[in-house]
Amino acid sequence: MKYTSIFGFMPYGDEWRTHRRIFQQHFSEKNLSVMRERELVLVRKCLLANLLGSPHNLHEHVRNYVGGLATSLTYGLPVQRQHDPIVHLAEETFAQSTGTLAPGKYYVNIFPILQHVPEWMPGSGFKQEAKRIKKLLDRVMEEPYQAALKMMEDTEVPSCFVSESLEKRRGSPDFDNYSQCVKEIATSVFGGTSETTFAAVMSFVLAMLLRPDVQHKAQQELDKSIGPDRLPDFSDLSELTYLSAIVKETLRLVTHTLTELE
Repeated sequence: MKYTSIFGFMPYGDEWRTHRRIFQQHFSEKNLSVMRERELVLVRKCLLANLLGSPHNLHEHVRNYVGGLATSLTYGLPVQRQHDPIVHLAEETFAQSTGTLAPGKYYVNIFPILQHVPEWMPGSGFKQEAKRIKKLLDRVMEEPYQAALKMMEDTEVPSCFVSESLEKRRGSPDFDNYSQCVKEIATSVFGGTSETTFAAVMSFVLAMLLRPDVQHKAQQELDKSIGPDRLPDFSDLSELTYLSAIVKETLRLVTHTLTELE
């Protein structure tokens, strides 16, 4: 699919270093408070509200929340509480493109000479699939980015990666090349944030279901430290040592490959 503009697929070199520098300039500790505030708003108005209305749709609600958070932090776009079209497009695209990375899924990965087979010949279906997925990836790269640019022209955009990065270099001689880098990085952040955060949230939910004793102890800590009158926020982290440890363990956890410890 020749999609080396995605950060994770890009070979090391000057272009990779440029992408990394632009990424680090925004996603740093100085912007942490803005990101946390946005996260709290989406958790309370999106995720919790949806779970209260239809708790049986946990998977869908977490997907929409995580995708909405990535959309907001990356592009500054407003997010629908349910069935957001950009979130749906991203979910479909990354689900299909991730499947193409499975080792040995296509014979062309084993026999590279097959890349020269014409598309009309039997066994060349991977070429049609690659074209279809590339169109989806192109849409994910262009549609939210163009929507962000239009919103920047029409109104004041909330703080986000695209708006802040572009404003830093607007009017510079290399702005066209720089804006292309910003667009490519935004796609990488959008995709990477969505999948990893979704996996972490669902792993946490599964862990709590499998260990009700741990869930009960964490709830006791919340009740003691926060009380029943409000929801916790990031300023409460110092009081929630047990719950913080559970979250860290969720992020650290790696599935064991053996039935017994070495």
